[in-house]
Amino acid sequence: MRTRNIRPGYFTNDVLASLPPLDRILFTALWCLADCEGRLEDRPRRIKAEALPYDDYDCDAGLIRLRDAGFIVRYRVGEGAYIVIPKFRDHQYLSADERKKHSEIPAQPGTGDLEATTHAVPDDHEAASVAPRDDHGSNTVVLPKSHGSASEVPREDFDRTTDNGQRTRDNGELQGVRGDPSPAPAEPAPASAPVNGVPIVGIVEAWNAIAVPSGAVACRKVPDAWKGAIRARWLEAGSTDDDRMQAFRGQFEAVAASRLCTGRVEHGDRRPWRASLDWLVKAGNWAKVANGNYQDRPGLIRAVPVTPSPPAPEPAWATAGIDELGATVLQARELWQAASDLLRARIDGKAMATWIAPLDPIGLVDEVLVLAVADEFAARWVRDNYCDLIRDVLYDVRQSHIGLGLRILAKEVAA
Repeated sequence: MRTRNIRPGYFTNDVLASLPPLDRILFTALWCLADCEGRLEDRPRRIKAEALPYDDYDCDAGLIRLRDAGFIVRYRVGEGAYIVIPKFRDHQYLSADERKKHSEIPAQPGTGDLEATTHAVPDDHEAASVAPRDDHGSNTVVLPKSHGSASEVPREDFDRTTDNGQRTRDNGELQGVRGDPSPAPAEPAPASAPVNGVPIVGIVEAWNAIAVPSGAVACRKVPDAWKGAIRARWLEAGSTDDDRMQAFRGQFEAVAASRLCTGRVEHGDRRPWRASLDWLVKAGNWAKVANGNYQDRPGLIRAVPVTPSPPAPEPAWATAGIDELGATVLQARELWQAASDLLRARIDGKAMATWIAPLDPIGLVDEVLVLAVADEFAARWVRDNYCDLIRDVLYDVRQSHIGLGLRILAKEVAA
C-alpha cells in the first residue's frame, strides 16, 4: 500500500457520512491501493484482505455503495475489471517519481486514453454464473442536446464538492482551480432512465425551468460527486415520488424568489454570487433554504399601538394624612417593638444598629405597618435586603399577614 493524503473535507462530506463506517475506511484504503492515476484492479477479495483483514465485511457490497454514491467508478476493459477514483491526481500530492510514471492499468473507456470494447462490472462480478452486461456502467448523467452539451457549460457554472469532500470553485480566470469536472463518458446514460431510482434528469430539468430564469446557475451536466447528495435529499423529501418532486420544486421556487441566491445582491467589486444545484442539495444548504434563511428581508411591520394601562391608585397607607397615622401610631409602635425583639435574634448587631434601629413606626393603616426612613438610599437598602425578613417577623407576632410601607418625608416607597 502507498502513503496518501487525507484532506479535512473528507471528514465533513455529508454524502460520505451517509455510508457505513467500514465503507469510509475502504474508500481511504482504495487511495493507498491505487496507482499514480488512481486506478487499481477490481478484485474485492484481495482488496478486503489488504484494507480490512480483521473485519467481517462484504467488500464487494461496499464497493457497490461507493460506486452508487459517486466516489469510485467500476469498469471493464476486455476481460479485466478495474476501479478508478475520479480526479484522483487533483487531490493527491504524488512524489516526483510517481508523477513521472504512467499507469499499467487501462483507463476508463471514454476518457480519451484508450479505445476498447468494454462492459460494466456487475454488482457481484465475481460470480461465475453472471454474464457481463452490455451497458458501459457510466455514473455520469449528461442531459439531452435540448439543454446544451456538457462542453458548453461555462466554468463559472461549477461550484463543486470534489470526490473526497473538498470544496472547490472556479475563480473566473481559469487559473488555480482544482477538481474540474471529468470529461463526459463516450456513451451517456439514457436521459429518461432514473439513476438508482432517482430521476436525475427530471430534477435538473425542473431546476433549469424554475430557478435558472431568475438568475441561478444553469445545470447541464451532473458529475458523479453530485449524485449522492441528490439521492440523499430525494429520499428525505417524502414517501412517494410525486411528494419528493413537489418538495424539490418547492425548494427551487424558494431559490428563484431569493435575490441573494439569484445574483441580485451586489458584493462590491466581486461578481454577485448565484446558487447552483449542487450547492442546494448539500444537507446544510437544503435545510437553510427550507427554513427560509435566504428569503428576502420583509418590509418592516408596523407595530400595533398598545394603549397604556391606567396607573394603579396609590395605597391607603401612602396617602394617609398625619391625623390618620397619628390615630394608629400606638398600635404601630407596639407591633414594631415586638418585631424588633425578634429581629435582633436574626440580624447581627451592626446591621441592626445601622438599618433597622433608625426605622420609626408612624402608623398602621389597612394592616400595613408604615415606617419612616431617613432617605431614599436607606429605603432601597431596607427594601432590597430586609423586607422579607421583617414581614416574616410581623407574621410571627400577629399570626396574620402584615404589609410594610416605607415613607420618606413626603415620599413613599412601596415595600
